[in-house]
Amino acid sequence: MRLMASIGLEMEPAQLLFFEQETVSPKPSSVQVPEPLNDRSTGQRNYAEQLEAVRPIVAKVIERRG
Repeated sequence: MRLMASIGLEMEPAQLLFFEQETVSPKPSSVQVPEPLNDRSTGQRNYAEQLEAVRPIVAKVIERRG
């Protein structure tokens, strides 16, 4: 909800119910798309090195926006 507010858009109820959509994703993750949010990937840092350059930018936005 904070993400949508930060870009000036209203939260749509369907955003929280994405896993109830009947359309099929053409991506390999199509099996995962119909699942509700979960914490199975929490703590994985597969892209930490690649994202290092944008961390200061994101940190400033988080600090400014709360």
